[in-house]
Amino acid sequence: MNTRMPLPVKDGFVMKRFPEARPAALCLARVLLLLCTFASASHARIVRFEEGSTCHVCHGKETVTHAGSVHGRFDVSCVDCHGGDDTQILWTAAMNPAAGFQGRFGPEETLSMCAGCHSDYEKMRQFGLPVDQLIQYKSSEHGKALFQTGNKSVAVCTSCHGIHDILEVKNPRASVYPTNAPDMCAGCHENRKLMKPLGVSATVVADYRKGQHGRRLLEKDLAAPSCPTCHGAHSAAPPGVAEVVNVCGQCHGNIRDQFKRSVHYRERLECISCHGSHNNEPPSTAMFTSARPGGCRNCHTEPESRAAVFIRDTLSHLSKARKDLSAAEKAAERAAREGFYVESEQVLLKEAHTALMEFRNTQHSLDMPDTDAQLATVSSKASHVMDNIKAKNERIIDRRIVMVAVAGYMLALLLMLFIKYRRLKKAHSEAQAQHDA
Repeated sequence: MNTRMPLPVKDGFVMKRFPEARPAALCLARVLLLLCTFASASHARIVRFEEGSTCHVCHGKETVTHAGSVHGRFDVSCVDCHGGDDTQILWTAAMNPAAGFQGRFGPEETLSMCAGCHSDYEKMRQFGLPVDQLIQYKSSEHGKALFQTGNKSVAVCTSCHGIHDILEVKNPRASVYPTNAPDMCAGCHENRKLMKPLGVSATVVADYRKGQHGRRLLEKDLAAPSCPTCHGAHSAAPPGVAEVVNVCGQCHGNIRDQFKRSVHYRERLECISCHGSHNNEPPSTAMFTSARPGGCRNCHTEPESRAAVFIRDTLSHLSKARKDLSAAEKAAERAAREGFYVESEQVLLKEAHTALMEFRNTQHSLDMPDTDAQLATVSSKASHVMDNIKAKNERIIDRRIVMVAVAGYMLALLLMLFIKYRRLKKAHSEAQAQHDA
């Protein structure tokens, strides 16, 4: 924070010799600051200064920033955090330590200062905010590093939320808003000098941006997890071995339930053992045959092992189910173009797709009878569609044969009538000729 005063009032020189100039100096300073504020393109609104406060005389930038923050909106003043006496024009009096002033805060002092309000139930109740953030912070890796090892470079409240420019979490401009969280975390976690002594990789945020979660979030998909979704916010910590499946299960609940049935879970494997952590890619059937980390054959190398049989049979059944479903979809599309009603077939196709999606969950259980049953359901639904369309084609062929027969009969009848007409006309002409003769 800038604690220097403008030259005309430094050390109270003008105020001591010309005390009558004090109101004029204060008024002039406010006018100049307001003019500067209106001239700034980044502040297109009127800034309301606290009545009787003199902080803005020297700290105009901070005052303007604070006025646009959530604290400024709810009348949290400078002295509520910094102490001092903001009614005094002389900096030596306004920022006197005897008046409780503190300009800069160390990590522990920052936590204590923020907790002065944010741990107070009476103050937070009206905003619906929790009061256990400090308790959560102390349980986090950040808090443990600070309080147990004395590491002063760890993140504290202001590292993530900002200082004078703190915004509500739901504000898209807030540093802790989901789409901004990766950049906020990267402020420390991409700093190699900070991370190296802690044995923490400085590439985790870059890896996250490459993974499917990061790509979706940066494309403004707010359903995608950001850093705090998995690691926690105030209680930020890497999930332990026993916790990963439950952390992932916050979004992937069905997969979590199936995975807990598997031998992988009993052997204490984790989701990230196959899918990776930060740089996780969308799963594909290539994982079944891949020998790379995360691929089945990276661990299951024996060609005739139980795992290898499961992989081979599952791939075969999955390939058949997908081919059957694709053929049924094409047949339904062709039938629709030919004018058939295919509403019942569309229902069957949706049911087949649902069974295929359920297979993607059930495969994590490694229960072959269950996975085979779901793939068989896909093929059965597809076969039902094909049979229905075949039956409709057969019925239309029968109808066409009947229509051709009816058309032939009508044509023959018309031909007979035409021949009869010609004969009658000829007989009439002959009779007329004889009569005339």
